[in-house]
Amino acid sequence: MRNHTRRAEYSRYIDRQIEKTGRQVKLTEVFGGLFLLAVGLLVFFLAAAVIDHWIVPLRSMGRWGLLLLLIGGVVAFVVLRLLPLVFRRVNPVYSAHTIERHAPEMKNSLVNHLVLRRSGQGVSKGVRRAVEEQAAQRLSQ
Repeated sequence: MRNHTRRAEYSRYIDRQIEKTGRQVKLTEVFGGLFLLAVGLLVFFLAAAVIDHWIVPLRSMGRWGLLLLLIGGVVAFVVLRLLPLVFRRVNPVYSAHTIERHAPEMKNSLVNHLVLRRSGQGVSKGVRRAVEEQAAQRLSQ
């Protein structure tokens, strides 16, 4: 009974850390997208100002056209780039790989655990338990 409880704790601990990392990855991607949108807006306004003042004076229709182009571009960027980041789930294996990339002492044990847990066919329960315990212990360090 004690081993079963410890394995459940290992599994919950690993899942919590993977979910936490997934949220952080998603948040980083969303903020990166917002930063890219802000840079794009600045470039757009700079180009519009240069065109309007130094190349071709834009009359009222030209400015309305630029406004529509701006709105369409922002909507397209939000729909195609930002909304998928918000509504899609980060793959747990990618989260595990992200953790391992920043903690080389993990030595691929977290990814191995997730892959074995997902499709552990042909692998004994003892090996899966050992990999899970090793991943939890290394993750806690």
